[in-house]
Amino acid sequence: MTTPKRTSRASDTRGKQLPWIAIAVVMAVLLVVSGVAVWQAWNWLDRYAEFDKTFAGKDFVASKLDSVKIGLTIVAGGGALVALYLAVRRQRTAEQDLRDRQAAQQHIELDAAARRVTELYTRAADQLGSGNASVRLAGFYALERLAQDNPNQRQTIVNLWCSYLRMPRVPQADNAKKPHSLTRPLQRRSVHRRITSQTSDRTTAAATRVEARMEHDVRTSVQRLLTDHLHPRPDANGRPTNSRYWPEQLNLDLTEATLTDFRFEGCTVASIRFDRATFHGDAWFDDITVNGDASFDDTTFTGDASFSDVKFATKASFRNAKFTGSAWFRGASFTGDAVFDDVTFSGVVFGGTNFIPGAKFGGHTSFHSATFTGHANFNRVTFNAASFRGATFTKDTRFDNATFARNATFAGVTFADDAIFSDITFDGDGLYNDAKFLSQVSFFGSNFAASAFFHDAVFAPGAWFGDVRFGGGVDFGGSRFESMAACLGAKADLDVGVTTMRTLPSGWTCSEDAVEIVSEGRWGLLVPVPVVLTESSLVN
Repeated sequence: MTTPKRTSRASDTRGKQLPWIAIAVVMAVLLVVSGVAVWQAWNWLDRYAEFDKTFAGKDFVASKLDSVKIGLTIVAGGGALVALYLAVRRQRTAEQDLRDRQAAQQHIELDAAARRVTELYTRAADQLGSGNASVRLAGFYALERLAQDNPNQRQTIVNLWCSYLRMPRVPQADNAKKPHSLTRPLQRRSVHRRITSQTSDRTTAAATRVEARMEHDVRTSVQRLLTDHLHPRPDANGRPTNSRYWPEQLNLDLTEATLTDFRFEGCTVASIRFDRATFHGDAWFDDITVNGDASFDDTTFTGDASFSDVKFATKASFRNAKFTGSAWFRGASFTGDAVFDDVTFSGVVFGGTNFIPGAKFGGHTSFHSATFTGHANFNRVTFNAASFRGATFTKDTRFDNATFARNATFAGVTFADDAIFSDITFDGDGLYNDAKFLSQVSFFGSNFAASAFFHDAVFAPGAWFGDVRFGGGVDFGGSRFESMAACLGAKADLDVGVTTMRTLPSGWTCSEDAVEIVSEGRWGLLVPVPVVLTESSLVN
């Protein structure tokens, strides 16, 4: 393939050069012009000599000789130009030939390097299929060296590592199948056979356990290889200090993978997929940066899972994931949509988490039908728009000092234990229709800048709305309180308009006599409804 290219380039270059016939024509033209010039000079000198009788003798001969010299000089100059052109053409041809040879050599070297990379890749990939764990491990480290020297092969090699982790694991043999008991007559006839069979079973079980342990070591080594090359370890100025860091934006696909004690802290990737993956032991994703989509749909975390200070640049999905241990999302940042629909949490902390609106996805956060079987902590979380519709909280839930920039939906949510919504800022509507508060609930000090809907909600004894500010519509229609709600210090905006719905908790009304006038308008205090004592009630 290289020879035709080189010949083509050379022929193109030579095609632009003057042919020999053109050079001969130029030389002939020069000779003719020089001869004509000399002849014209002589003819002029003859006529001048006839006109001027004093111009004769030596002067006449010297003038003719000078004209001849001038003609010869013109011819010599033309010849020199032609010689210079020929020298330049030879130089350009030599240089072009050199460039062609260098290009051909470069193609040969690149082709040889590509064949070498392919050979090394194939050989290392073949090692991954070996029945010997040490051979497989050697294959992974050979691929690592290959990727370190060939950046354009890194995504391919990472894909191969991920495909290995997606393969089924070697089953543990702790509960190896034991031989069935034999009847007494058969035992008497085959005692030796039974002993041999039991010895063989024990040997097989021991070998399986050893192989499972070695396979575990291979897989954890592959996990460490991923972390080693995807963690930049930045300095104070954000510059990577890890000499083994691969700065390419790599994609990880670990769908249905089985991972053990997975540590991925501080890594930076383009996108990650852990759909239907299983994490045995703890999983650590602290301070990772995902510049594309992150998917953990149907993932199972058998131990604790930490996502503190993570940065999800676009969409992050945990749909139907199961957290059987504790889950931490402290300081996490979700720039795009965050989906936690049908998630099961045994215990979760979202303290200081930010769900920030993104230009493309809008930053909607969804926990539809999620189940929180442990403590749920969303203190100081900033949401854009959030929906917990149909979720279940079996233990105490805290949203202290949280902020909802848009609508917050808790419709149909069940709070089986205490629920704390103190000092929350609702910049959009707060929707708690059909919610069930089966234990104490507190909205103390919260601010509803828009409407607050608690239609058909159920409140157990201990519902606190002290110092709450209702800045828009209020709807407690159809709600049921097992005991009177505590609303001391609560206020409602009197300037929102007469058409705005205002159905307050049972036993409370908004007093227009007790009015607080502030810069943003008039606020009426919530006061208990006066109880009219009748004669029958006094008798009772």
